[in-house]
Order: sequence, then C-alpha cells, then structure tokens
Amino acid sequence: MALRLAPMSEEDYQRFYNKSLQEYAYNQMKTGNWDAQNAVGMARNDLAEMLPQGLETPNAFLSNIINDAEKKIGMMWFYVDDGRPKKTAILLEFFLFPPFRGKGLELEALSTFEKRSEEHTSEL
Repeated sequence: MALRLAPMSEEDYQRFYNKSLQEYAYNQMKTGNWDAQNAVGMARNDLAEMLPQGLETPNAFLSNIINDAEKKIGMMWFYVDDGRPKKTAILLEFFLFPPFRGKGLELEALSTFEKRSEEHTSEL
C-alpha cells in the first residue's frame, strides 16, 4: 500500500489541534510537569508558540496521511528547521486512526515522512 501526505483542511486542522491539545496537556500532567488545573492552558500556550499562524505557520507541515484508496488514515505534523547549519526536518506528531493501527502502516507512514522531509531539506 502506498501512502502519501496531503495538506490538512481547516476542519482537519481543528480536529488535529483539539486532539493534540488534550493529549499534550494530559501527558505533561501525567509526567508531573504541570498540574491538572493549568495543563490545558499551558498546552494551549505552547501550541500557540509552535503554530502561531495555524496551518499557515512557516516551515510547519500539517498533513493528512492518505492511503491508495484516497482515504484519510491518520495525521502528521513536522517542522523544517532552517536555522541549523543543515536544514533538518523534525517529526513532532503523527498518528493513525484506530482502524489502521497495527497493520504495518506506521512504518510506511514514517517512510513517507522521510521521503517528504528530504524534499524540504535537500540543498539544491
């Protein structure tokens, strides 16, 4: 099965943002970094710093993971850091929707990320 990355719509981004916000807040709270009362607000602040322009944030690539049946099977967010001596792509988050997990697609999604990131980091 061939996977590809396609830009998120605004609606997709809102779903992604809400899921990321809740999971990030929970994980920070679970590890003891933040207290329960402030976790969501702190997560919102961090995400606002990382994605100040939402989908239009420069060097932030927010994508749907699409299978060969043109079905959205997950989402991915990576950032290209061009402030380093060599441009570097950093995978910040990716997940597959539950029906597509455990079928070997995770590795294929990472391979798709690797190919896409090379397009954005190779020096011409």
